[in-house]
Amino acid sequence: MQQYKLLVFMADAKDLEQLSRNKITHIISIHESPQPLLREMTYLRIPLPDAPEANIKKHFKECISFIHYCRLRGGNCLVHCLAGISRSTTIVVAYVMAVTELSWQEVLQAVRAVRPIANPNPGFKQQLEEFGHGPEQRHQEHSPLSAAGEADVLLHPHLFEVSPVEAERGGKQGILGKCRA
Repeated sequence: MQQYKLLVFMADAKDLEQLSRNKITHIISIHESPQPLLREMTYLRIPLPDAPEANIKKHFKECISFIHYCRLRGGNCLVHCLAGISRSTTIVVAYVMAVTELSWQEVLQAVRAVRPIANPNPGFKQQLEEFGHGPEQRHQEHSPLSAAGEADVLLHPHLFEVSPVEAERGGKQGILGKCRA
């Protein structure tokens, strides 16, 4: 089973040792001034404020394709913003929606089971709602999750692990997790 990172604090996105240990090959940086930090990584940089009026939905297709490309080739993708609360959560929720039949509320509930502070801002929640009703959101026929059971494994909270850096910070506060899918 493949492993990949979902959400982390900005500091973890700069930790080459931790990234290498987790075999991260691709990083989505979504914050106001994303810059590639490590030559060894393939980046998707999206400059976007964490504001309800920001149009994060216009980046869903690009992010989903980026994660899909990475996973289908055996890579591991990390998605981060500055605090791992709103923007990165929104992107991860959109991705899981795209490869499953789950609603944004169901995915967010699973995310919050391991990261209680995960909370897209109200504008991002509205955009997830709109995305859930549009035909463009489904990516399932080419999904790296070949069966519904694999999606369940992806979202099962006990499979999420906290990085050593985050364990020192108090556990679940900095990372959504390393999960097997």
